[in-house]
Amino acid sequence: MKKIIHTLLFLWLFISTSLHAQNIETKKTYYADSTLKTEFIYQQGNKNSYLKTYYKNRTLKKEGWLKNKLKSEFWIYYHPNGKVKSKGLYYLDKKEDWWEFFDDKERKIREGSYTHGIKNGYWKFYKNDVLILEGMYKQNKKVGGWKIYNENSRLIQVVDYGE
Repeated sequence: MKKIIHTLLFLWLFISTSLHAQNIETKKTYYADSTLKTEFIYQQGNKNSYLKTYYKNRTLKKEGWLKNKLKSEFWIYYHPNGKVKSKGLYYLDKKEDWWEFFDDKERKIREGSYTHGIKNGYWKFYKNDVLILEGMYKQNKKVGGWKIYNENSRLIQVVDYGE
């Protein structure tokens, strides 16, 4: 259900921002067995498009916006079983801002912030939906005090990574 809502939201956003536009087209590519591989929704003459790619089992693999052929804005990735794998923002083909990652049962496994594709800022890690680790990244390196929790979310250790 979430996947349908996300897809409808993206399509609504694409269409609503293009109401004044004409010549909206869809380009599709296929695997050798004729299974749908990719869909590009675009306006002729516009360098922006919406991309959807599929696994060979016909489930959605990823979807999001391309600007000048670079990933931009909100993207969602899916596991082969259709559950959300990760979601977040891109800017100039690099992960940006807050991202969330999930296992194949759609349980959150980690979440945190990126700057130009590099881990920067606060991150949390989970096991079976329980917080097990949290701390700060600076330029892809752990910094400061990282808190480690047991399976009952009780703090068991703080590891200091310095600055």
